This record gives sequence, C-alpha cells and structure tokens, in this order.
Amino acid sequence: MARVIFKKGKQKKWISQVLEKSGVHLEELAKIADISSRTIRDWRREKFSVSEKVLQLWINRFHLPFPHQVKIIPDYWYTTKGARQGGLKRMELYGLLGTLEGRRKGGHNSQINRSLYPERYSNCNLKKLFTVPVFSEKLAELVGIILGDGGITSSQLRITLNKETEPEYVDYVVGLMGETLGEKPKKFYFKGRASKTCNLILSGVGLI
Repeated sequence: MARVIFKKGKQKKWISQVLEKSGVHLEELAKIADISSRTIRDWRREKFSVSEKVLQLWINRFHLPFPHQVKIIPDYWYTTKGARQGGLKRMELYGLLGTLEGRRKGGHNSQINRSLYPERYSNCNLKKLFTVPVFSEKLAELVGIILGDGGITSSQLRITLNKETEPEYVDYVVGLMGETLGEKPKKFYFKGRASKTCNLILSGVGLI
C-alpha cells in the first residue's frame, strides 16, 4: 500500500496529535484502523512510514487536517530502487552491458562461481564429473574394444558395433561401459547403407 513520508521528527509529532485530538487510547486507535497497537508504536518511533490508507481514515474519522510537507510514495516503490541498485551492482561486477570487456569479465566470474558453488548450477550444462576407473580385467577388456572398434576425439568416445549380427554383444558393451566408467553410453542407429551399424557414444572432456 502507498506510504506517507514525513520529514524527520514530524511523523512522531503527528501521531501524538492524532492521539490527543481523537481522545482515544492507542489500542482503540489501532482497533479503528484494524492494525496492531505495536504498528502505531513503530510509526511513532518513526521505525516505519505511515500507511496512506490509515492516515486518511484517521483524518476523516476525527476531522483532522492533512499533514503538511509530506510525500506519498506508491505501492512497490522499492522495486524501482532495488532494480537500480541491482543494475549498478551488476555493472560493478561484470562491466558495461554489451561490451567485449563486460562479457569477458562476466564469463570469468561465472566460471569461478560455477566452480565454487556447483549446486547452484544443476540445471546448466556443466563439465561432467567421471570417477577414475579402477584397474581391472573389465577395464582392460573395454580398452581392447575401444582400440579395435572405437574412436576418441577431444570430447567424445565412440564404439561402432553391428546391431544385427551381435545385438547381445551391443548390450554387453553398454553394461561394461556403465560399470567401468560410471555412465552408460547412448545408442545411435543409422539408416540406409549403414543400417546395421550401432554407435555407442559417451561424451565428456573429463572422460577423455
């Protein structure tokens, strides 16, 4: 609701005048306005600004003059102030919007925050975390499969198998990758001349 802003010391004086001219106790004054007596005490201490609705109610009820030299501020006035402060803070952290320097600084700070607080970025594309494989016969077998039927790029592992002649083997390799690397690969089938081909693909710079 809209608020009434008094000059310093004037709000306390005005509340005291309302109590005096109304001839009622503070609790009764609060009951008339449907607010707590504590709210009126806070207003008298100038801890908070007075509600315009309550001020107008008291003026009409007790035939009081409208206070001089006050300013009415609308509902949600603080959002504009908060937005401005937020914008200034953002410029302070990341530089001017739309500039190369600002984007570079923003990206650098973003990477730092992602590293320090990964839980805040669970819905973003982050570098996958892979556990270090345990040396075992199964890992040795997988390495052999990769050397024979696989390929590795800077960010992806791919194993190409025949889905028609060895469908059970495809499922076996999928399980083997999941057990040794901690994540099962995705299956990609190709149409046309390569319709018999099934690619098992697992992506992640951390994996490679």
